[in-house]
Amino acid sequence: MVNFKPPSSSLYYIGGLFTVILLLVTVGILVDRYYLTQSKDQARRLGVSFSIKASQGFGLDWQENYLALLEDLGFRDLRLMSYWDLIEKSPDQYDFADLDWQFEQAEKFGAKIDLAIGLRQPRWPECHQPDWVSSLDYDQRDQKLDQFISRVVERYQNNPALSAYQLENEYSNKHFGDCDYDRSNTRLQAEYDLVKSIDPEHPVRINVSNQSGIPIRKPIGDQVGFSIYFQAHFDLFGRTNSWQFILPSYWHTIRAGLVGLVDRREVFVHEFQLEPWGDKPISEMTIEQQLGYIDSDEVGSRLRYLGKTGIKEAYLWGGEWWYYLKTRGEDSVWEAFRAIIINDNGSQTQD
Repeated sequence: MVNFKPPSSSLYYIGGLFTVILLLVTVGILVDRYYLTQSKDQARRLGVSFSIKASQGFGLDWQENYLALLEDLGFRDLRLMSYWDLIEKSPDQYDFADLDWQFEQAEKFGAKIDLAIGLRQPRWPECHQPDWVSSLDYDQRDQKLDQFISRVVERYQNNPALSAYQLENEYSNKHFGDCDYDRSNTRLQAEYDLVKSIDPEHPVRINVSNQSGIPIRKPIGDQVGFSIYFQAHFDLFGRTNSWQFILPSYWHTIRAGLVGLVDRREVFVHEFQLEPWGDKPISEMTIEQQLGYIDSDEVGSRLRYLGKTGIKEAYLWGGEWWYYLKTRGEDSVWEAFRAIIINDNGSQTQD
């Protein structure tokens, strides 16, 4: 009689782990194929983010910068900011002149605007509250913020250039920004409901807070934004570090597919990095150092990466920097975008 010796427990663990890995890889491949098939016939829309603060930070004439993106490069999808500290510098005193002008110019060129709203919006310090808010307690601050959001939505909801809102950029991001606010989903839900009660017609988009997750807890938003970065420099675990993100394009494809399958939401890229992010401000780098992060060849490489994700709508990050280079006599990056993106009637090319 032959004695049967069962496998050791370690073999069971190894076999189980292998099975789980195989299952995850199979699911990932299926989701990747599903999303690429679903999106393959959609036209790609390349937009650009624009921040008055970022443009002025480079010492630029922000209106010239903005018009150059519209007229010279021909962008027809814009992500603009409604910074609280620029519009309501004193309590209940609103100055929409600069944002009105941006809307007017966009309408002239037939461009559409995805408008960032709320406290947390793109560019440092991320949270853009006016100085006078610091004297208020949290309840009072939230009431004033609700009032401000309402004014912004009421002002632009019927503007023909408006396409959507982006509510509280990367709301749950705890690792970046000079911010002190209620990060609860209850608060975000209240803001979402407020915007929808005023303007039920336009989508209210909500962006995830990093490059690894998908939205699970409500509010998910009418559409979901991802960021795609290649370099970053920020504090994490009490240390300041530079980070390189070496993620294959299908990582984002799978995330987008899961959002479509689980949440039934469309996905777009709210920030696609085409600007250096090193250990010091761009203004303190030489032109050569800046181009060491991103040059004209890298522009093409990154946009090909974007094409491989299958995500068809993306807002490029760095339009202020490209123009800054151009004004300093280095126009290779600017011309790379001209060659890749735009023709005379504003239509946008593929890869």
